[in-house]
Amino acid sequence: MSAQQPQHSKYGFSKTVDVPYKEAVEKARAALKEEGFGVLSEIDIKEKLKEKLGVASEVNERLHRVISSL
Repeated sequence: MSAQQPQHSKYGFSKTVDVPYKEAVEKARAALKEEGFGVLSEIDIKEKLKEKLGVASEVNERLHRVISSL
């Protein structure tokens, strides 16, 4: 799996990977588990924008998911 350098922000981390979205989510969950972390919550940004704001924007065309773990 090739990837770009992790990008850091004031609020978290992001990483662009060269695999399909669903596979990337599965790999992220497996990597967290392997390191002893459990997933506390997941937020599908596309669905939340649609649910809360009825928004169908450019963001909805890209797949975004927030996975929090502890």
